[in-house]
Amino acid sequence: MAGEIVFLKLPGNPTIGFKWRLNKALSRGLHLVKVDQIGWLMAQKGRSMFFQEQSMLNVAVWAETAGKVDLAFDYYRRIGGRTYNKTSIVRVVIKPKLAAQ
Repeated sequence: MAGEIVFLKLPGNPTIGFKWRLNKALSRGLHLVKVDQIGWLMAQKGRSMFFQEQSMLNVAVWAETAGKVDLAFDYYRRIGGRTYNKTSIVRVVIKPKLAAQ
């Protein structure tokens, strides 16, 4: 709803250099929201190399006005001059504020 905050959790592994960033060029409706990365919640180290929990990047999205927003997030890592990435799109539908009674 307009005026409220929603929190996104984007899974990842920053310990080996992967990062998330908002891709403003691919996003739509950014004028309707304010996006702020809060920080990583790091996973605890597991007993097995094969079954590790993923860390989570916490992102706050402040809904300022009603409408649809598509937030494009790039998950990327740079190694030896090359960039490896994928893009994920998160759709946020913002409803209008309820009228005061």
